[in-house]
Amino acid sequence: DEDLLSSQALERCYLIKATNKTFSSFSNIICLKYKPVIFIPNAISPNHDGLNDVFNPVIYGVDLYKLKIYNRWGEEVYSEKNGAWLPDEKQSGVFMYQITLITAEGEIVHQTGTISVVR
Repeated sequence: DEDLLSSQALERCYLIKATNKTFSSFSNIICLKYKPVIFIPNAISPNHDGLNDVFNPVIYGVDLYKLKIYNRWGEEVYSEKNGAWLPDEKQSGVFMYQITLITAEGEIVHQTGTISVVR
């Protein structure tokens, strides 16, 4: 649904209108929450060609997320709320990410994985 993707909507509301020749009637409004959708890429190529240059999780139905990136020695190289990571020119190889999400319902979700930086 284009509205969901463009507006970051967390729910969709519905109203039914019934009409005949003499009058119209409306139902109660019902709002249904979307389940959070999370897509996390597993590789990026920050070569400034405009394709996959940054590590940017695609997240819908989440109020807030915090992203942390660690190098192969466990040192934190990036930490930001609702941000995207652009590695500097010296960073390549495999990195670990940790993402903490807070859903619209207040549920906290932790997810970890690896990201490959290919030059």
